[in-house]
Amino acid sequence: SSLVDLLASQTKRRVGLVRHAVVGQGVVQLREEVAGMRGHYQYVIFDVVDQTSLKTIANALHHLPVLGGSSALAEELPVKVRERGIQDQGSLPPSNGMGILCAAGSLMPQTKAQVEYMRQRGASVFELDTLKVLDQGERSLTIQDLCRRMGAALQQGDNVVVHTSNDPEVVAKTKEKGQDQGQSTTEVSRLVSEALAEVVASCVEQLGLNRLMIAGGDTSAAVCSRLGIKGMRVWHEIEPGIPSCVSLGDRPLFLVLKSGSFGSPDFFAKAIAHLKDGGTPGSPTD
Repeated sequence: SSLVDLLASQTKRRVGLVRHAVVGQGVVQLREEVAGMRGHYQYVIFDVVDQTSLKTIANALHHLPVLGGSSALAEELPVKVRERGIQDQGSLPPSNGMGILCAAGSLMPQTKAQVEYMRQRGASVFELDTLKVLDQGERSLTIQDLCRRMGAALQQGDNVVVHTSNDPEVVAKTKEKGQDQGQSTTEVSRLVSEALAEVVASCVEQLGLNRLMIAGGDTSAAVCSRLGIKGMRVWHEIEPGIPSCVSLGDRPLFLVLKSGSFGSPDFFAKAIAHLKDGGTPGSPTD
């Protein structure tokens, strides 16, 4: 099968291919090839046969913003970034002594198990009423009331988990309500993620929270967008594929963002402990 054809079938953008014969000619030739493809293609697939190919691509493209569909290139790009020098982003933001806020918007069974694990161990668990947040008349008051109750627990030092329902009946009713309002399933998901992000942002802004754990890809994206996060520095890996990060900017946040399907049942507890103690001592992972 052809990766070019597979990707082209999923997008209206044009997809180009850089064959290994070009990659094998080295950095200069590859850079010229990519420059010549600008204006003609929006996605480019590179033939890669070994680690040397990845090094060549990284050396040719490290000066450009790169969005990669493969983690393989991420092995080589940081080498070039280090050679350019890394601006010191400072240390972790100081803890304010409050509880840690965890927000979960994923419907994955792994997330459901992680929320239940925290419930059984005494965390303060709150559920966002997704039916009410789809109602413009109730959305704002629902979010405000939830933030008020969560804030009281966080200020007492309690760890708080706020989540959307994983109950199939509630999920179905939420989608049905959205459809009745002329919204697609995707739009309903976006509205729910944005509501959860608004809850998180309100707690951050009202209480000065600077340590968060977010579960769910769409939820993480919504939270980062709402908080104005434009970039992050990887700090330390908690479990395979799930690191903590420090947001870049004048008011850094210590974050754990994860896919809903990632992590062991006790991952929330691990993340909370990590966020409270600052992770493993020593230099962060760049």
